[in-house]
Amino acid sequence: IPAPAAAGSGIAERSPMSPTVLVDQGRARAVIRLPESPSPLLETAARELQEHLRAISGALLPVVRGEAESASGPEIRLGRTPRTEALLGPVDWSALAPDGVVLRATPGGVVLAGADDRGTLYAVYEFLDRHLGCRWLPRGVTHLPRRRTLDAAGLDVIYRPVFRYREPFFSCVYDAQWAMRNRVNGHFFPLTAAQGGRLKYAGFVHTFFTLVPPARFFERHPEYFSEVDGRRQPLQLCLSHPEVLELVIREVRRLLAEDPEARIVSISQNDWAGYCTCPACRALDEAEGTPAASIIRFVNAVAERLEADFPAILFDTLAYTYGITPPRTLRPRRNVIIRLCHLNGPCDGHPIESCPMNREYREQIRRWTAIASEVFVWDYFNNFSYYYMPYPNLDAICADIALYARSGVTGIFCQGDAQPMKGSGDMAELRAWVMARLLWRPDLDGRAVIAEFLKLYYGPAARSIGAALEVLHEPVRQGAHITPYMPPAPETPFLARPVLKAARAHFDEALRRAGDDAALRRRIEDARLPLDYIEARSKLRFRVGPHRYAAVSPAGVKSYRRFLFRAMATGCEGLSETDRQPIRESL
Repeated sequence: IPAPAAAGSGIAERSPMSPTVLVDQGRARAVIRLPESPSPLLETAARELQEHLRAISGALLPVVRGEAESASGPEIRLGRTPRTEALLGPVDWSALAPDGVVLRATPGGVVLAGADDRGTLYAVYEFLDRHLGCRWLPRGVTHLPRRRTLDAAGLDVIYRPVFRYREPFFSCVYDAQWAMRNRVNGHFFPLTAAQGGRLKYAGFVHTFFTLVPPARFFERHPEYFSEVDGRRQPLQLCLSHPEVLELVIREVRRLLAEDPEARIVSISQNDWAGYCTCPACRALDEAEGTPAASIIRFVNAVAERLEADFPAILFDTLAYTYGITPPRTLRPRRNVIIRLCHLNGPCDGHPIESCPMNREYREQIRRWTAIASEVFVWDYFNNFSYYYMPYPNLDAICADIALYARSGVTGIFCQGDAQPMKGSGDMAELRAWVMARLLWRPDLDGRAVIAEFLKLYYGPAARSIGAALEVLHEPVRQGAHITPYMPPAPETPFLARPVLKAARAHFDEALRRAGDDAALRRRIEDARLPLDYIEARSKLRFRVGPHRYAAVSPAGVKSYRRFLFRAMATGCEGLSETDRQPIRESL
């Protein structure tokens, strides 16, 4: 954050003005007070607050330590201490965990605190965000207001986020500082303990064969693996075999002992079919009406056995493909997370709540949240076969995160790109930021969040970019469905020539409005890449030669290569989830 030269960085003598005036005409009136021996996390909170307030106002507020009152002016007290608890009065701190914040003007100044130190860090960002209007967008685009006077009069916020787990999974925001400031805490963000840490998984997903590898066990113990069509096959695990349970418990214990940073361990089915139909597994699954029954019983058993030794660990399993339907009577233990995947449809263009294609998935949300104390959602917010195909689903993103919050979901993994290599795709920066905002505060108006991003990220070109998005979304609003693997077919309504032509005209206008601003022009050109992709694909023509495809139109190849080089310049490595060869190696 660029910090303007401090104007009057010394502390003023106590004045009769309100104790909530922290900076007066560029002159520091307050100090930032930490406990006597603050943690590295609280040190981060103080430094971030000091640097942001200096950048906003020009005043450098000193950081002091200890419980003593300042004799020279108001204080911004950070953290939960006996003194801040006395200043705040009754607060149900247990109800604020995890990540809840308290921001309050007090007789001596301001208190910013959380149930723990990470909550205090988030309280600092909530103050900068909600009270002062700071915004931290992707790729280093930051908006800080400029105010010579800062007053916290009337500040009184107690807030706990609905979602304990918040992960917008986009490579363009894999930055610890961005994640910390936007209060996202997912597994893939490189957050250190001094930056608040993350909800790290031991084994992220599809872990059956990580826990019991077929290469090690199948030959000697085929009975450990699923019986399908009357014979044992290395597809899934046999979840009724007592030795499999002991093996998994032993392996999970080892994983957790070796990774003290882990907060969740995944015990989840492989990413293919073949669940066990041996007599013991089949009897339970048939009685409960779903193959999820044997999964839940198994994960419950692991969680129960390890709870005493790892009381803070949650045990995560998937409600996915064959295991997506809840059991009739079995219930996940309180330390078991059900990670429900948006299958059974799905339509990504229309809100889950209103689209007929999502009817079955709506029912799965209702049934799982009714029986599980922790339900995380794995939702798909991109086209995984064609990252750069226009994917007009912003209406659905805004509506669906709010629906999850109302439904009792406690965490969301918003899958965008970066699997297995970095991608990017249609308006990835916008999507990632909107998701981060709504994951922290799902009560926000999603359309207002989008409008704010356009204004801050595209400046004078915001209206034109917004108009292009409206053109692309209109066919979906008129009924066109979109799904996570759909191809860029010419008959797709939002890829029709008139739609693309109108959207391109708005992007041309955006570039005109950008003038000579090179950084802004680059951001606009990045946003236009999906249109460039569709146009370049349409020009590719090949004929079948004796040993390889031969280009019919060299101009088409040149156009497509130009698109690829532009995509690579944004950090893109692959164009789809299934790419195994980076773009740079194929050129």
